Amino acid sequence: METTTITKKEQLAIKQAIETLTNQLNRKLVDFKERFLTSYVNFRFSEFDVRINRIKKEEFKVTKYQSANALEAFENNKVTMIENLEKQKAFKSTNTLVFIKEAEENYNTKFERLVNKLVEHEIRSYPLTIEFINSGSTSNDFNFLISHNTSEKQIQVYARIIFAEGEINAPHYRFIITANKKLIH
Repeated sequence: METTTITKKEQLAIKQAIETLTNQLNRKLVDFKERFLTSYVNFRFSEFDVRINRIKKEEFKVTKYQSANALEAFENNKVTMIENLEKQKAFKSTNTLVFIKEAEENYNTKFERLVNKLVEHEIRSYPLTIEFINSGSTSNDFNFLISHNTSEKQIQVYARIIFAEGEINAPHYRFIITANKKLIH
């Protein structure tokens, strides 16, 4: 089993690469992050309406063992559950803050994974370029070409963000990256 030792110089280069990539990608992805957070908050608020509508559609099922007041208790319970959900939904600022924290935690986890993957592909701090590419695909795709050139090799990583949003599942995204390394002779 082969173990590799990372020198202090390499550790510093990796740390600088992580900082540089994080700063530059954060600037490039500010519009995407805003869209993701907004979409997530809107989805989470819509969940209140979905749950309310589901409760409204519930029907009383008669069984021979029920008391005469069972229908009335069932209807009262529905009203109470709907009132509670509407009250919870009314806390706009509190809910928005909670939902943004959830979405940001999700976003940051995947963002850090992207940065670490780029560093694994030997993308380092300088010279580094990050270029937005309009691929002509859907409005839910964001594409970047990230390049790092040294005297020995040229590394290009194509990073694609696939964003999905809808009525059933919470908005989410994933990064797909493809690396190309060329030795310079």
